[in-house]
Amino acid sequence: RGRGGGEPLPPPLLLPSAVGGRSPVWTRELGVAAPAGDACDEVGSALTALGASRLVVGHTVQEGINAACDRRVWRIDVGLSRAMGGGAPQALEVRRDGSVVRLGGG
Repeated sequence: RGRGGGEPLPPPLLLPSAVGGRSPVWTRELGVAAPAGDACDEVGSALTALGASRLVVGHTVQEGINAACDRRVWRIDVGLSRAMGGGAPQALEVRRDGSVVRLGGG
């Protein structure tokens, strides 16, 4: 459940075949350097519906932890494994006051 108390998304709707090939758990739209405006708009709508202020995503390797969509999307996959480039360890700290801090990575 989201903090807004909404009902959870039924699992079948998370599968790409159920939503015309687009799924929040399978998309890489938010991992590109400059996500399309409609992708950012969809994130904004989803965050509002969930009562959340940001989305943290992985599975699309980045040069380092970074943000997109006006800092509403944080991309944290830095490719730690050797198979994915052996990126420097990094972490994203989301503080109680809502601030966000990148840790590590030099």
